[in-house]
Amino acid sequence: MKKLILLFVFALILQLGHASLAISFPVDSVQSQVNTSAKVTEKDLLKKISKMSVKEYEAYTHKKMNLFERMAFKAYKKKLKIEGYGDDDSEGFQVWGFVFGLLLGPLAYLISMIFIKDRNFRTWVKWGSLLWVIVFAVVRILAL
Repeated sequence: MKKLILLFVFALILQLGHASLAISFPVDSVQSQVNTSAKVTEKDLLKKISKMSVKEYEAYTHKKMNLFERMAFKAYKKKLKIEGYGDDDSEGFQVWGFVFGLLLGPLAYLISMIFIKDRNFRTWVKWGSLLWVIVFAVVRILAL
């Protein structure tokens, strides 16, 4: 029973320690640590950070990170990818995404949401699928 209580307390301490882990890597501090000759925008820097490994980031900032800083860095990278900084999205009209959505309709939209990482491609699949649904509804109404 004592071992179970100790295990519970240990798990609670680990959970609280992980929850209080600071996940903030301010861009200004990174820019000040690195000698940059060219102007780097904040968005470009965040995209670059989101694709770096821990060792690359250490070399970039010329600072060795301890275990908690590494965990915070990985969590911050995950946060950046969720916010969209890790994606190499294409821009403009995606013909193949629109055609894919137009041919397969809602099925194409589901497939693109599961397997396609390019947000712009998924957007055009969505518009093609929406047009497919509208055409299908009009044909069904006119067929009655």
